[in-house]
Amino acid sequence: MNVNKDILIRSVLLTGSFYYFNAKSAGLGEEILAVNSILLQFLWIFSYFIDGFAFAAEALTGKYIGAKDTGNLKLAIRQLFVWGFAVSLMVTLIYAIFNPGIIHMLTSQSAVIELSREYRFWVIFLPLISFSAFVWDGIYIGATEGPALRNAMIISTLLIFIPALYLFPVWWGNHGMWGALCLFMFARGFSLLLYYPKTILKNAKR
Repeated sequence: MNVNKDILIRSVLLTGSFYYFNAKSAGLGEEILAVNSILLQFLWIFSYFIDGFAFAAEALTGKYIGAKDTGNLKLAIRQLFVWGFAVSLMVTLIYAIFNPGIIHMLTSQSAVIELSREYRFWVIFLPLISFSAFVWDGIYIGATEGPALRNAMIISTLLIFIPALYLFPVWWGNHGMWGALCLFMFARGFSLLLYYPKTILKNAKR
């Protein structure tokens, strides 16, 4: 129940972050809202690829922590990140090559398609920026380290994403919106990396 409570807080903050992103997009006009809604689909498509590694991370982390097998735990985590990076690189290349075609599949509005070209480079690199957050989520859930997962999301959302999403668009318009989102995804992965020695490794040695 405690793990579920922490994951619930993390999930509410994550969902609220994207709700806030859409709300801020609406403040920049209907066309920007439409463009951002379409470009966000690139992140959701990528999540289907990378979530498989998150599910594998849950199972492997739980298995090796339960067995107090620190060696295989470290090896599994390294392999998860190697393969996660490989998949994110593959998706980045696909997005770079087929980005216009994918956008045409998602909308037929010529004005939206034309405007999306200005911002599409953000979603091309988003898989490389965000994949570690997905993998770490699976690792921490498998380790039942809910407090670290919750705290990392609180830091990433309240101290980094919301201030960035408030300030960046003032300076850089919609590019600032996507810069804030990329910073948020990076912060999620980096903050969980910082917790790793004191949580996952420590848990495996008990």
